[in-house]
Amino acid sequence: MTKASVLFLAVIAILVAPKVLSSMTSNRRMIARGKYLVENAAMCGDCHTPHLQNGQPDRARWLEGATLEFKPLHPMPWANKAPAIAGLPGLTVQQATKLLETGLLPNGQRLLPPMPQFRFSHADAEAIAAYLASLKQPSKASR
Repeated sequence: MTKASVLFLAVIAILVAPKVLSSMTSNRRMIARGKYLVENAAMCGDCHTPHLQNGQPDRARWLEGATLEFKPLHPMPWANKAPAIAGLPGLTVQQATKLLETGLLPNGQRLLPPMPQFRFSHADAEAIAAYLASLKQPSKASR
């Protein structure tokens, strides 16, 4: 490699590196915001995570889906299982973001109770979707 080539690559690296680092920092902040919303505001783990015998969420199977232990008093459309949401199985980040903004699945159907019909802001929906996408999807055997 010539000195001019090395100099050219160094200049490119100096110009691009701050943008790459800024993007990585921004993505980490978005995921952290999503984690906060999932764990402390929306409380997704209450239904989407299996619980241990002592009633605590099984952190080894965090957001991998669980059978719901409560039922409505009167007959109504009702989900009896909370699906896995770790890794966004079956959804793209964009579809999950839209779902969290509108309460509608990609096929246009509403979520079944007891799932709340969330209306998150676009920024919060993106953060939640980014966090969920960052998690490892459960193996088919554990679902």
